[in-house]
Amino acid sequence: TIKSETVKNEILSALEYKPEYVKEGLNQWVRTQFANNNAIIFIGAVGIAVRSIAKCVDNKLSDSPVIVIDEKGDFVIPILSGHVGGANEIALMLAELLDACPVITTATDKNNARAADVFAKKNKLNILNKDRIKTVNAKSLEGKKIKLILPKETELDLKFDENIFDIMR
Repeated sequence: TIKSETVKNEILSALEYKPEYVKEGLNQWVRTQFANNNAIIFIGAVGIAVRSIAKCVDNKLSDSPVIVIDEKGDFVIPILSGHVGGANEIALMLAELLDACPVITTATDKNNARAADVFAKKNKLNILNKDRIKTVNAKSLEGKKIKLILPKETELDLKFDENIFDIMR
């Protein structure tokens, strides 16, 4: 199911435009897209995409989302910035629009567990220590409670399951 009508409409709108041909080299074009924090969709081999983005990859909280679609349009694979960048969500939308199979590989998504970075993004919270994301997500995957300390004035869009979160204000 497409979760974001805004992204869906942007994708559908983009599909109506004729493609622009890239005049600079692929690596320079990719650097420009990363600098502008644009989502990048490669149609072709994952290896080409990985080699093209390798020098740009820096931080899971700020990298551009990167998605690969195989040349037959059978599979849509988010390969970078699946959570914060939204590549997983974009891949799901593209897969639905193309009648393709989304290939989501992030552990929290595969196991229907809460991901710290997705939670922060949805609630407009900043992550102060990105190195702790893996630790928090591992706790979530193990079914352990996650301690969340928030300022009293923080409003959250999500409802909390007390079996998952221990909220402190």
